Amino acid sequence: MMPRRSGSTGHEAFDQRIGLALRRLGVDDAPSRLARLRGLVDAVAAQPTGDNLWLLFVSLSGAFPESDDVIALRRAIELAVVSDARVDATLAVVHDAAIERGSWDRPMRLVPGGTLVEVDFCAKHEHNSGIQRVVRETVMRWEGSHEIELVAWVVHGSALRGLYDHERDRVLKWGSSDRERGEIASPHTADLVVPVGGRIIVTEVPSVASCRWLAAIAEHTSTEVHLIGYDTIPLGSADHLPALESERFARYLELVKYATSVVTISDAAGEEFRGFVDAVRVQDVSGPRVEAVVLPGEFPGTSHRDNPVRQSGLVLCVGSHEGRKNQRALVFAAERLTREGIPISLHLVGRGSASFIGAFDADVAAARSRGVDVRVRRDVGDAELAELYSTARVVAFPSLQEGFGLPIVEALAHGTPVLTSSYGSMAEVASAGGCVVVDPRDDEAIVAALRSMLTDEQAYERLRAEARARPHRSWNDYAEQTWDAFGGAR
Repeated sequence: MMPRRSGSTGHEAFDQRIGLALRRLGVDDAPSRLARLRGLVDAVAAQPTGDNLWLLFVSLSGAFPESDDVIALRRAIELAVVSDARVDATLAVVHDAAIERGSWDRPMRLVPGGTLVEVDFCAKHEHNSGIQRVVRETVMRWEGSHEIELVAWVVHGSALRGLYDHERDRVLKWGSSDRERGEIASPHTADLVVPVGGRIIVTEVPSVASCRWLAAIAEHTSTEVHLIGYDTIPLGSADHLPALESERFARYLELVKYATSVVTISDAAGEEFRGFVDAVRVQDVSGPRVEAVVLPGEFPGTSHRDNPVRQSGLVLCVGSHEGRKNQRALVFAAERLTREGIPISLHLVGRGSASFIGAFDADVAAARSRGVDVRVRRDVGDAELAELYSTARVVAFPSLQEGFGLPIVEALAHGTPVLTSSYGSMAEVASAGGCVVVDPRDDEAIVAALRSMLTDEQAYERLRAEARARPHRSWNDYAEQTWDAFGGAR
């Protein structure tokens, strides 16, 4: 459903928000705007709960508050001794937020006791890498079997709104040829969506700003915030990431700290998040419940042949081009094996990290100039990727840290053996068979493993048999198990 176009002026939207808040708090309406403000502020002063303070802030500003905003509002109301002084103190607290990031001309819509599912990035962007595949495959199944409302953030990221038709299609009908396409609509054509109790399920890693608003909801209101937890890579691999990534993740951990639950995509990721929960308990904060629901080994939305023709020297690596993925080690290994006379064609499929891609492409070009068959592909869709998984001799994924390692299970689902890392989530996934594990920091081990997988037919066929024998879990299984881990129906 298309979000309702308000067409409201700032005054009309402001009055609508105030009226809705008054009704929510059981306060009689009044003939003047000032009287209505007095009634609303006095009602909150009589019951200064986190829910009421949060609703007051949103009603007046058209923006979600940060934690400090909620605290400041409570203090201001408590210190004011008469009604007019409370109104003045309240307006002073919300003024800056209303000016800087408020949505004055947006009415709001309260959602009491429901389940909101935040899908901001997937709704607004055409990217479909690991996290986006998880979100789209999961949310599509939830939407078909549970009462949920999909939400995104307004343009400046300070409040939630509903999705436009093309955004819903981008999330729910990703692989469909008939999905509606379009650019983001006007930022002023959808009402604010305001949770009241109930829960918000955050399926992605939010922006820095969004983390602040969500953390305030989780800390101060009765609305539960639940997260899919992918990894703690910006902490464990900070030396391979831009400093801004670690700073962004620190904001994310502020949200994790007050969340109700984190459902991680692997047991290894679960251990990482439990370590953080243990750390925050010294602040007398209980932290979230952490539960692991392991990702499935099903490649979404495609089919593949049972007996594909394997390209004897094709080594496929799927993943973003960044230092943590350790793809330079594969380029090195490919050159070593080429010099030994072992046929190898290394295909690196993924998008590039802006801070890494220039130097990485230069390394690839240098290797190619020395006769190494290495190719970087940034334009591969799902159908072509499925074909590559099916026809590759080996999929190599020697990453330094992962929350899961989706290309490992996607390759194995196609019966293709995998070279991956000997620790963390990757070793966890590899333990069910079809994989060779190595220390990803050991160049010689990577070279030796690839040499064996490309030349030892007996060992290779054993790996293929193990891959075909792995237990199968579907996206349907994952979606329902994750839903149940979040607490099931509401």
